[in-house]
Amino acid sequence: MNKHPSQIIVAYDFSESAELALRHAFDLAAEDQTREFHFLVSLDPKKGLGLKKNEKIDFEYTKEVQELATKRIESALQESGYGGALSMLVHVRIGEAGPQTLALAEEVGANLILVGSHGRTGVKRVLLGSVSEFIVRSAKCPVLVARTREYVDTARSKVIDVPKGTGGPEYVPPHRFHYKSSAPTRSNAWALY
Repeated sequence: MNKHPSQIIVAYDFSESAELALRHAFDLAAEDQTREFHFLVSLDPKKGLGLKKNEKIDFEYTKEVQELATKRIESALQESGYGGALSMLVHVRIGEAGPQTLALAEEVGANLILVGSHGRTGVKRVLLGSVSEFIVRSAKCPVLVARTREYVDTARSKVIDVPKGTGGPEYVPPHRFHYKSSAPTRSNAWALY
């Protein structure tokens, strides 16, 4: 039995899909409070996050982003109503999100990676790429891709009990069939050679 806590990576970029990944992380934390969560913000070395004009991507900037991400995660945790303990670390790395996520997963021995999906299709996906798709293809552990639900709710038929003898169809339990081989078997009385 494994005594080490599960290591879960949550790729976070302040987007709507990242917020959805946060909610999934809190659900996982509620199931097992021994899990350790590694929230990762990957900074594009050319653009940063766009927090201020002419951002210089350096150690000071990563510190600012780490504080901002920590505050946002704590705020989301309070909004969720989750009342248990949450073991978390907030990492900020400079580089492309996909490779940085996989590198952190390798370093901590991740059991699961949670990543949001922006839902890009067509030309945008070809030009910009899909970080979640890259992570799913390259990860060495399970990956949960968080997306907003777009299915509509459907009405379900109400199940009612019909008393016996009311003229309605009667419930017939499923049949079980057992198949027995027709090949001859050796009798205990037969001699062994």
